[in-house]
Amino acid sequence: MGYDLKGRNLGKYLSQKKDGSYRLRYKTKKNQVIDKQAKTLKLIKLELEKLQKNDLLDMSNINSKTTLDQWFDIWLNTIKVNLMQSSRNNTQTYYNRIKKDLGWRTLDKLSLVVIQDAFNKIPTEHSRKTTKITLVDCLNSAVEQGLIYKNPAKRIVVKLANSLDSKEDDDVKYLTIQETRQLLEFCNEVDYHYLNLFEFTLQTGLRVGELCALEWSDVDFKRKRVYVNKSLAYVQQPDKKMKLELHPTKTKAGVRYVPLTAKAIESLNKQLILHEKVSNERKTDLPNVFINKCGRLLNPFQLGDNLRKRFLGRIREHYPSFQNLSPHMLRHTFATRCIEAGMNPKALQKILGHERLETTMDLYVHATEEFKEEEIVKLESYFDKLDNNSNIIPLKKYG
Repeated sequence: MGYDLKGRNLGKYLSQKKDGSYRLRYKTKKNQVIDKQAKTLKLIKLELEKLQKNDLLDMSNINSKTTLDQWFDIWLNTIKVNLMQSSRNNTQTYYNRIKKDLGWRTLDKLSLVVIQDAFNKIPTEHSRKTTKITLVDCLNSAVEQGLIYKNPAKRIVVKLANSLDSKEDDDVKYLTIQETRQLLEFCNEVDYHYLNLFEFTLQTGLRVGELCALEWSDVDFKRKRVYVNKSLAYVQQPDKKMKLELHPTKTKAGVRYVPLTAKAIESLNKQLILHEKVSNERKTDLPNVFINKCGRLLNPFQLGDNLRKRFLGRIREHYPSFQNLSPHMLRHTFATRCIEAGMNPKALQKILGHERLETTMDLYVHATEEFKEEEIVKLESYFDKLDNNSNIIPLKKYG
């Protein structure tokens, strides 16, 4: 793994020199070491893509008789080499769900029936969805390389009849308005340290890694916005040890300005006071907006783990019906509230940092039952206006 001058992980083969230029050091499958330089990160990444593509085309022993396990390893380590380590780990986890049933099969023997049978054994719909995304992407590359004619994984059904999936396992979770109030009331009375973090997330929809990486220099109080440009990840190293790493945002669209509401600004002002108090008590001086109770970096993994295992239990002592809780649920909640308020989907896409509008619509926007009922009332009102409008020309009758 290489790093830039600010310590951010650039991925395998890449690094930044002291003069600001970028270096690529790549070893081909034929053990030829290629060393290149470029002025910008974009140019050096293009060079890497060319080398990887040529390397893949040179692998004459790869054909339709290659097993899925073999192709997945090539795909992950060649075509997907620039994935962040956290995304790489997730991709491997998703594939491992079908590895036993499908990994030994050759590419030309992967029929829809065989693949669907393996997917039917995956216990939850959310797990089936994430695994399907991985397999479709992997086999799309096999089609592009001429190893198979079409991708059978595209037609996999992930929503099964008579599924035993629980309601809590739905892939999209968000807090109701009542639960949001209960969460903030609990923090205000019992665990104030995380109140500002939760309020800010519910007003901005930032990802947990982006929240943990956010620095005071990224906050523009005058223009009422924050600049999101990095993410903090807890990543497993080659020696199996875990380490906090600063990465670029999840996608190119992740680099963005997020406008701040009055409540978000209020939360930041309160966080300034809390930050100074904790830093003085713990004798620390981090530039990060949100820190833990010891004045150190807020670990995104531990934050999520604490919410699910400790924080949620304490909340349920006060509110027994409170559903699951995670940092990502707060992001989902923000997206849902935005849609309920009538925000333009394209604007929401930009705020959330999604590359595709479909991601915003399909994965984050699940209107509440109350909201759907309100929308039906609007529709009825609209129909009433149409019926009462005497200027409407009636349809001609035929027959």
